[in-house]
Amino acid sequence: MEANKLHGSSIKDEIEIQEIKDFKEGVIPFFEKVQENAKMLNNVLNSNIMTNEEKKAIFYDIKDIEFKIKEIQNKARNLVIELSKDTILNEAQREYYAFFSDQITEVKMNFVILVLHFIKIKEFYEASIEALNFIKKIVFSKISPQSYFYQQFVDYQLKTIFIKMHKIDLFLKRLSLILAYKKVDQTENTKIYNLVQFSPYIDYRYSLIFKENLSDYIEKFFRREKTEAKQNVSIHKKILTSEIKETIQSKTYIQNNMLNTSGKYLWNSSLYYFLTYDPEQLKKEEMCFQNVFYIDNHLGATPELVKSQLIRSFLRNKTTFTIEEAKKRYINFLDSLFAINQQILCLNFKIKEEFSLLFMYHLGPTVFYSIIKQYLQDLKTGYLHQIQSKNLIRKSIPFEFIKRYLFDWWIQNILNPLSEEDRNNFTKYNQLNLHIQRFIFDISKKFKSQFPKEEVIWDNPKFQDFLKQNVGIVNLLLVQRYRNLFKHFEIK
Repeated sequence: MEANKLHGSSIKDEIEIQEIKDFKEGVIPFFEKVQENAKMLNNVLNSNIMTNEEKKAIFYDIKDIEFKIKEIQNKARNLVIELSKDTILNEAQREYYAFFSDQITEVKMNFVILVLHFIKIKEFYEASIEALNFIKKIVFSKISPQSYFYQQFVDYQLKTIFIKMHKIDLFLKRLSLILAYKKVDQTENTKIYNLVQFSPYIDYRYSLIFKENLSDYIEKFFRREKTEAKQNVSIHKKILTSEIKETIQSKTYIQNNMLNTSGKYLWNSSLYYFLTYDPEQLKKEEMCFQNVFYIDNHLGATPELVKSQLIRSFLRNKTTFTIEEAKKRYINFLDSLFAINQQILCLNFKIKEEFSLLFMYHLGPTVFYSIIKQYLQDLKTGYLHQIQSKNLIRKSIPFEFIKRYLFDWWIQNILNPLSEEDRNNFTKYNQLNLHIQRFIFDISKKFKSQFPKEEVIWDNPKFQDFLKQNVGIVNLLLVQRYRNLFKHFEIK
């Protein structure tokens, strides 16, 4: 009886592997084909093969159908970009410390990469299957199966995409086995690192998805772990048990070299709510504060001639700051820099005073740091000028030092004044999203009026240039934070 059960399981496994064989070429070629299928579906919808009766039957639905198809097409395009080798690796490096508290290893990095694949593909699948079912319901109820349009639209195109969705579902099912993913109700306060489990005995490679008897293979390793100390991927649980008696609030936000400002839900736990610095680079930057004689601390345009005269004046005096004094002066500069950029952002995006802290919180420390970095580079400020041997002058910006100080500034000025209830309030979060969406929508309409044939999508270089000219490069970083909003626009 047991042998028959195992044999049946093996056959089922073989069938699954055969059905997802298209993924053996990689996820990117697969989703490029999905994108092409959606494009073909849209072409059929907009062709002239519908009869007048069919046009009348779906007259009020055709725009909604087209919107849903383009949504699938855009999501597939974005997925191809996000899952490219360099992009996914960079994101995995940023997300690593949300899963592990120790040094990066190849097997753990591969685990994080697979988790990111799972999250992104699952999100695509859920949104796309909902859109396809919406289309199917309308077409099945209003178009005759005997019509030529039905054959072209449903039999040749829509069914093809549904087959691909089935393959994606199987792919996700097998990937969830590898990650020991625990499916929960979306209303629960769950984060992805609490829904997956890492085993040090599993080699987390993409090819593992196609392994025969996968379920038994994975289960074997987790059975082994029951007799040994389990390794929990969530560093948050470790923090809570080891520091439960800590009274200093910042300790719960700062974990090793990571600032974790995430909330209770998936929608406020993305990479935007985390910031990490490089400890080794921070140590090296200690050298930047030695023999400093001048600090570029202006917050506006300073003529190069004036700055040159100031530097020559300090050189003639041959006086340098102590390391402590240089750091103190630089921190004072950073306080002013952070505060003025916060004010500029709220002003530029017309954020009301009562929403300013919440706006900053959901903007996140990572994006804010990128804005600060861009500001320093644009205004050519924030440089530490050092005297080296033989009167050589070296200037540098201590970016890791800035990141580390931002940890403390963010806790003191954004997190502490903002209640936990506000941070996890979806209604307020949605109000902010709608406000920024309206702001971007107005800019998009201007773009469409000037360039009617151009698509209003983030990946359109002409649209990005238009945004740079209208909101500036620094503010463009904020727009990029909310770039998913472009997927929902239909600008005419």
